[in-house]
Amino acid sequence: MRWSAAVLAGLVMGVWFLILPRGIPWSSVTFFSAAILGRVMPPDVPFLAAAVLHLALSVCYALIIAPMVQRLRPELAILGGAVIGFGLYSLNLAVVYYSFHWAYGREPAVIVAHLLFGAFTAGAYRGLASRGTPVADSTPPPPGR
Repeated sequence: MRWSAAVLAGLVMGVWFLILPRGIPWSSVTFFSAAILGRVMPPDVPFLAAAVLHLALSVCYALIIAPMVQRLRPELAILGGAVIGFGLYSLNLAVVYYSFHWAYGREPAVIVAHLLFGAFTAGAYRGLASRGTPVADSTPPPPGR
């Protein structure tokens, strides 16, 4: 397990989802909207506070996703990341529904954001974790050695 790659994947995808809060460019939520993983915060929540919480949650999510996808083939890791993202959405929904009623709503967009975040983070982790890993040389040694 490469923890530094997991943290970096969480930060990279966290920044992506800061720029595109719902993970897709055609969403009505823009960069300067205070959003935390697809959930738009009320107008009185400062953007900087939401951004810090969003990035912290992104890293936490990545630290959950990475160990679960580390041994999967890249294409299965991305699919697995989306499934894990849905599981994290379910946990997120339970916390939001019971603790922060004001943040509940527009759930289809939040589901999409979590699915995309999970898939993108799994792919980013697999790519970052494989960087610097020596690839075995498949050429046979020269004769006589």
